[in-house]
Amino acid sequence: MSFPGKTSEDNQKFELAYWEKYGGVEKFDLHLPVYRTLFPLDSLDYQSETIMDVGSGAISVFDKLAPTEANVLPFDILAEHYNRIAPDKKFSIQSKISEEATFSLITLFNMLDHVDYPDDVLAFVSNHLAKDGRVWIATHLEQPHGAKGHPQKFSYLTMVSLLVHHFSIESFGIIREGIPIPYLWHAVLRHKNLPGRNPQLCILGGALSYYRLQSIRIVCKLLKLFGLRPLLPQNWQF
Repeated sequence: MSFPGKTSEDNQKFELAYWEKYGGVEKFDLHLPVYRTLFPLDSLDYQSETIMDVGSGAISVFDKLAPTEANVLPFDILAEHYNRIAPDKKFSIQSKISEEATFSLITLFNMLDHVDYPDDVLAFVSNHLAKDGRVWIATHLEQPHGAKGHPQKFSYLTMVSLLVHHFSIESFGIIREGIPIPYLWHAVLRHKNLPGRNPQLCILGGALSYYRLQSIRIVCKLLKLFGLRPLLPQNWQF
């Protein structure tokens, strides 16, 4: 089965230009410190896990965390190009997998807003998720970079609406990641037939988190406006 969701030729060129600009394996983990705080990446039992990193980019986040013998499959529509850009990584990226393949853990890190049909990606992930498996997802809300390279501009409401068609939401949250990315939605998902959070409560919780972050942002702007910026903690400098 080939990569789902599709992305336009212009978006593909945008992605390739991005990765080629940064070049070098050491540069391919811009968001990794954040993901490590949101998900237990450092405590995974890599001997027992089967992992698919969907939309891995030029190098999977597992390249620095998992041992070489781990069962990790980075999966990306631009696999051929990414294997050329970063040839020295542990795990070769694939653009096709067996239709029967299943994984105990599937990750979707910073990729769902980069495809034209995110619902197709989620259906694909559901089909390849092992019976007791889980999905870790982190995607940006209100993408500030514009449509080029980022055809989706999710809100917390559209994210919940997308996810509940295919999965049960075990946990979720919204953080402010920093400039220039304002908000990062993250969640742990299970198969739809398993117990999970009430979708309405997820929507309410997302709304409360979002507006709490917005109110902090407004307070920070007011303090800056009145010359009181030194009063702000360093991580509130947005």
